[in-house]
Amino acid sequence: RAKQVLLTEAIEEMQKKVKKGKGVSKELIKERQAKIQEMIDKIYAVPDGMSSGVRRPQRYGAGKGDKGSKDNPLVLDVEGKGGSSKMAANPLYYQHTDETQGFEKAWEVSKDKQDKVLGRIELGVDRLKEIATNVQEEIDKQNPVIDDIETQMDKVTGQLKTNNAK
Repeated sequence: RAKQVLLTEAIEEMQKKVKKGKGVSKELIKERQAKIQEMIDKIYAVPDGMSSGVRRPQRYGAGKGDKGSKDNPLVLDVEGKGGSSKMAANPLYYQHTDETQGFEKAWEVSKDKQDKVLGRIELGVDRLKEIATNVQEEIDKQNPVIDDIETQMDKVTGQLKTNNAK
């Protein structure tokens, strides 16, 4: 979908702006069109798992300013016979191939495995939280007892020192 948006809406907007600006020369226009063409080629080069079985549409040119113009590479010859058709109208563009269906199934299986593992991790974390809470409660209960024992030990130690000195 992202490729389709880039190939239609984004490139179309760029095409509209090719000739805009003060003092735009023919060379600058050609340079801008070449950059747009490079961008289109780069977009097609991005693997998406969808278009591996679909032939890349051929561009064609006709008169200046009409839909088949070199100025508008968005109008594509999908069948390679000179008939114009936008890529969005190409029924093969979104058709799944065996490769993409296999990839989708593998992705679903992988996602399910991850979900199961994450579920087990979540149960483990919940169990650890419960254990940590219980340990903290036990420490809170035993802290006063330990403080009391420490106070008594200090008292006894002092008495022992006194007795040893006598």
